[in-house]
Amino acid sequence: MNREEAAKKIEYLKDELNQYNYEYHVLDNPTVPDHIYDEKLHELIGLEEQFPDLLTEDSPSQRVGGEPLDKFVKVDHEVPMLSLGNAFGEDDLRDFDRRIREQVNNYRYVCELKIDGLAISLTYENGKFVRGATRGDGKTGEDITNNLKTIKSIPLKIKEEETIEVRGEAYMPKRSFLALNEAREQEGLEVFANPRNAAAGSLRQLDPKIAAKRNLSMFVYSVGKWEAGSIGSHSERLEYLNKLGFKTNPETRTFEDIEDVIKYTEEWTLKRSELDYEIDGIVIKVDSIDQQEELGFTAKSPRWAIAYKFPAEEAVTKLHDIELSVGRTGAITPTAILEPVQVAGTTISRASLHNEDLIIEKDIRIGDTVVIKKQVTSFQKSCVSLKTNVQGMRKFSECLRIARFAEVKSKKSTTKLPIDV
Repeated sequence: MNREEAAKKIEYLKDELNQYNYEYHVLDNPTVPDHIYDEKLHELIGLEEQFPDLLTEDSPSQRVGGEPLDKFVKVDHEVPMLSLGNAFGEDDLRDFDRRIREQVNNYRYVCELKIDGLAISLTYENGKFVRGATRGDGKTGEDITNNLKTIKSIPLKIKEEETIEVRGEAYMPKRSFLALNEAREQEGLEVFANPRNAAAGSLRQLDPKIAAKRNLSMFVYSVGKWEAGSIGSHSERLEYLNKLGFKTNPETRTFEDIEDVIKYTEEWTLKRSELDYEIDGIVIKVDSIDQQEELGFTAKSPRWAIAYKFPAEEAVTKLHDIELSVGRTGAITPTAILEPVQVAGTTISRASLHNEDLIIEKDIRIGDTVVIKKQVTSFQKSCVSLKTNVQGMRKFSECLRIARFAEVKSKKSTTKLPIDV
């Protein structure tokens, strides 16, 4: 094969592989089996090795991770990545709506799931991905382009030759988080506390090959700088970004009335555990771009948007009693009777203490003050950790799952236990 033939074949394979990536990682609708993708990627890598001058930065072969960096370079955001004001209940949302109503008429809201990940910026020039950066302090972030190239839901080349900067949230799916922690446990390494920390830690590795192994993903939720932007509403911009090849969240909705917005927040407060990724609230934005500009900004945040934060997933309660139950084999299992408390939409009132030895070892006593905190232990399964506060802080966990277990932690030990909830 001569160079001209190789150039045509490489472009064909790149387009084909980019389409397969889009179908698999954005549409969640793969059209070819994995081995076909792997064969074509292998063929592309072989041609690029044979003709190295034909290797480009937007090639799917570059997702596997390049050489480690010595340090991250600082990046200035042309359009600041501002934080949002917070709402913690219905009254806060109605106050937000009142402020909007005082300034504009005939508005509607866009509601998006607030992904619990790492805010990032992606810049494309003439349709090609050229730079990715962290939010940092909102004005200056760090260049993590090589790490972001390993995320297959981020297109290396979009479907139009646009010059555009988009913002979104990089995150670690729950299944990836569990697999990562299981591998780290087997290697004797410290596990990550939650998917958000794991995603942030993965993207701030100087070696992109580490990020490539972590199976991260990303949702795009806004535009920063857009030279050709003329679309008049945020919801329409999201639709356009999706057509360009970006992954946008399918649960986004528009509402005319704040009461419908409140119902949406209530719905997802209860349903969030069903998702394969962590969310910690709902972002509410005025849909019209003209109205956004009219409403403007404060020194720290836009007036036209607010982040509704879910009710705290950590709650304080009391250990009221310890019940003893006898199993079919004669084993006696002590169960902690807690003052009922809501955690992540679930009422927690009982937790198995496993056995008498554990109670003695952890000095667990009736009357202890305990803190219930949600954790992630498995895909589509919830877990909360319970901490007691007597002469220091001691922990044990209550996991709500079919094969239920509790993880009991102290400074020197970790024990996994069956529980009864």
